[in-house]
This record gives sequence, structure tokens and C-alpha cells, in this order.
Amino acid sequence: MTAPAKPLGVLLVGYDGAGIQNHQFDMYEPSFVGHPVFSVVGVTDDPFAQSSRTARSRDAAQRLGVPYFEDIEAAIQLPYVDVLSVCVAFERRVAVIELAASHHKHVLVDKPMALTLEDVDRIIEVTGESGIVCVPAHHHRFKDSIRDATRTLAEGRLGTLRAVHADFLVARGATRATSDDPTVWPLGELMNFALYPIDTIRHMTGLEVERVHATRGGFFYGGPDDEDFGVLTLTLEDGVIATVSVGRVPLTGHLAGGEHRYRLVGSAGLLLVDAQETIGVLHGRDRARRVPSAVVTNSVMGLLDEIARAVHSASVAVLGAVDARSPLAVTLAARQSADSGTVLDL
Repeated sequence: MTAPAKPLGVLLVGYDGAGIQNHQFDMYEPSFVGHPVFSVVGVTDDPFAQSSRTARSRDAAQRLGVPYFEDIEAAIQLPYVDVLSVCVAFERRVAVIELAASHHKHVLVDKPMALTLEDVDRIIEVTGESGIVCVPAHHHRFKDSIRDATRTLAEGRLGTLRAVHADFLVARGATRATSDDPTVWPLGELMNFALYPIDTIRHMTGLEVERVHATRGGFFYGGPDDEDFGVLTLTLEDGVIATVSVGRVPLTGHLAGGEHRYRLVGSAGLLLVDAQETIGVLHGRDRARRVPSAVVTNSVMGLLDEIARAVHSASVAVLGAVDARSPLAVTLAARQSADSGTVLDL
């Protein structure tokens, strides 16, 4: 009988986020606590973080019954720390990841991993040199329905892929804006959400984006200068066309808080995928058939499964820092295209 793998010690680094988001609290902390392979062993924070942000980290340590470490480097060096869950301010992520890499500690990084391609390239460089596992939190690709759609496409059951149409719509927003409770994400909902469907399309198809055209604006929440919704038209490799509608929309008429769906159009069929459900529908030449998923998996837990597998096996994770670059490049190009009204080549 194989002995169980040693639990991986997790250091939660920061409870920061843009606007009212706190993904460390909402997503990563409960997932690490609930995962059988991980054990949260402490909390620390970036020394340059605002006092209001470090207060969140101190509260978390007390709530979890683990130490709060004032010295981030000393905490990272502890022998029982294996993985860092990094949720510090965007401008400080490179420095924290460099510190982790210098002590050969693995990293989960909140999304978006960085706001500039230069920062992403630096993270790719430093994590590649150190050989650590560095995973951006693109967890939606680990949903069962997405995994099954990827397999269906790879098996050739759609024939030649022609187009992909995606909707990533969050039916939720504040009713009024204050400095602490904005109606839309401060950096715009494209930067907030677009990387999820872009990463999922790239993962399912294995194709990179070559051209981008987009529109964006404030249609439902906030003021005229806010960006709550956008539409992207993408040309992928092999001439495949993709469209993505993404952003925050009104609550009315949406189940489960919004829509996360994909329609993959091939020469031999059409696959409808609801990423919030466990069943896809394959429309072929003969009849429609269900493409079921056997197990319902929390996508963040699936992400942690992959981190644990890569760390314990000392192998490359299926999702790494390099996978954060293409979604960010497409998102930045989409914003530029929307502002200039032009089609951009990547």
C-alpha cells in the first residue's frame, strides 16, 4: 500500500484585491483549508501593504488559529512552508514571487497574475530559472464540463473546428458606488473577467489568438466612464473565429448569478457547454446527445489538485506562469482595440 503524500504547508500571503474583491478570503483560503493535501501553516503580508490590508491578514491568522509573521522573508524560509498563496497588490507581485523563487517555494497567484506583459515575462523568467511550480488562478479550465469539452474536441467528434462563441456574464453588481463599494471593478471588467474565457478557449482548442477587435463601455452599472461589459471578436490560428461577451449584467433573467457558456461549432457538429453545469450537449449529423461529467468538481479544488500533483511528482504543472501571458495580451489588445476602433494583430 502506497503511503500518503506528505501534507503541503501553505503560507497565505496577503488579503489584497482591487475594489471590494478579496479572493484570498472568498476562494483560496477555504479551498486550502478544505483540501486534504494542504495544511495552512501561517499568514504573512507584503511589508508595503496598506495597514487596512494587513489588518485583514492579521484577522485571518487569528481566525484560522495560525501564526501571523511580520517578516515575510523569514516566513517564506520556514522549512514547513511549501506553497505560497499570493494575493498582494499587483505592483508588488513580482517582488514577492522573486522572493518565493529564491527560496524554492511554489506559488499560486491570484488573477490577473499581473497587469503588464513585462511583469508576466519577469515572473515567467524567474520561476522558470528556479523550477518552482507557479500557477495563475485560471481555475475555470478545471471545471468538469470544460474538461469533457476539451476531450470531445481532441477526439475529433466535432470534425474541423470553425468557431467558438463564449459568454462570461456575472449577474451581480452593487446598487450604488462608494470608494469602498464600487459598482464595477476599478480596472474594468475586461481586465477582471476576460482572461477566464480567453484562457478556457485557448485551453480547449490549443489555438492562440492572432487578431482582436473589441467594444467596451458602461452599460449597466456605474457611470459613463465605467467599464462593465465588452464584446470581443477574435481570429484564432487556423482561421477559427471566436466571440466573447464578458462583464457584469443585470440580475434579471439569469440563473446561478450569470452565464458561463461555450458553443463550439465544427464541420461535423455543435457542442453546447454550460460551465456552471455538468452536462454538455453534442449536436451531430444524426441526433443530439448528452456529454455528461461523472463527478462534480469545484474548479478551485481542481486547481489545487494540479498544484499538489506537480509538487509531489516534481513535474511541470499543466497550467503555469506562461499561460497567463496570452490571456493578458489579448485583454490588453481588446481594450486598445475598443478605444481606437481598430483591429489589432497579435
